[in-house]
Amino acid sequence: MASNLEALKRYLGKPITDPSGNIVGRVVGFSFDTKNEVNGIAIEGGDGDLMRCPMERVVVNENSIHLEQPWRIEADELDRLYEVVAKRVQALEELYGSGEIEEEIYAELYKSHKSTLGELEERRRSLIEGLRSRISEKVEEIKELQMFLANNKILRASGEVDEYSYRISNDAIRRGLQKSISEKKEMEGLMERLERSPELEGKEDQSEIFVKVREGPI
Repeated sequence: MASNLEALKRYLGKPITDPSGNIVGRVVGFSFDTKNEVNGIAIEGGDGDLMRCPMERVVVNENSIHLEQPWRIEADELDRLYEVVAKRVQALEELYGSGEIEEEIYAELYKSHKSTLGELEERRRSLIEGLRSRISEKVEEIKELQMFLANNKILRASGEVDEYSYRISNDAIRRGLQKSISEKKEMEGLMERLERSPELEGKEDQSEIFVKVREGPI
């Protein structure tokens, strides 16, 4: 997804955040073509490292710019493509049913769409597995952060750390914990959505049965 340089250059040197609003770095450069269409941005992280992000991950609002999670982008793209395939197959069947498309042409086109659907299914399964792995990592991360909080409470209760140090440390841990919990819930909701049966799943393969004598429209 390319964006015009005129709309983006005001963010040069400005902070860029994640979907939760946490600053991940600042915009330090753009990759654009001769038509001023931007296809990527350079970001300087907090540790000084530079990374390039494609515009597919960049969301520009009226007064802010942030990076979207790649798994969220992939899920939205799959939803869009599934919808396109479903509409095209429906249109194809209606045209075939009304006699506007010959059987052999119908079978060839349907087979092509089924092949596309198979590719989408592979992407869907891969994304689900990736999300399942990320969720497991988040579960461990949450446990670890909760352990940090518990240990800090022990240190404070035993008088080994002062109140100020305790509060500063725990506030930082709680922010990280809240972020991890929020990301875990979002990934779980996304995985649940992906695990629902796609609209075309379970349909008969019309490309194989079209040769049967058809008494009426599908």
